[in-house]
Amino acid sequence: MNIKQAKAIPLEDVLQRLGHTPERRGQNQLWYLSPFRIETTPSFKVDPDANSFWDFGEGKGGDALDLIQRIEGLPKVADALARLERLFGNGPLLHVLLLQRNHHQHRRLRNLSAHSRYMPARYVPT
Repeated sequence: MNIKQAKAIPLEDVLQRLGHTPERRGQNQLWYLSPFRIETTPSFKVDPDANSFWDFGEGKGGDALDLIQRIEGLPKVADALARLERLFGNGPLLHVLLLQRNHHQHRRLRNLSAHSRYMPARYVPT
């Protein structure tokens, strides 16, 4: 697994594999209890469109690599890549997840371009 593949894995799937489920779902956001501490009110937000997280309790955020490094206490990116590969493999499941993510991003861009008359032509998906 390489860095590009790791960053494309949906954070919701990473958290699910680690045993975390969203407490609340909003428009384009998922709210979790923080995986970094004990809390009763969700303060950990995942933005599926940006595939990023923000922990309001700590004021820190990131992507799948940042998340796995912090949860597992891994100092090196290579260790985080190896851990993600153990969680997801490097086979068909990973490729399905990456295809789903790309499809979701393409659909979102298409919807944005359909509703925005000010979007330049170069941003309109083909």
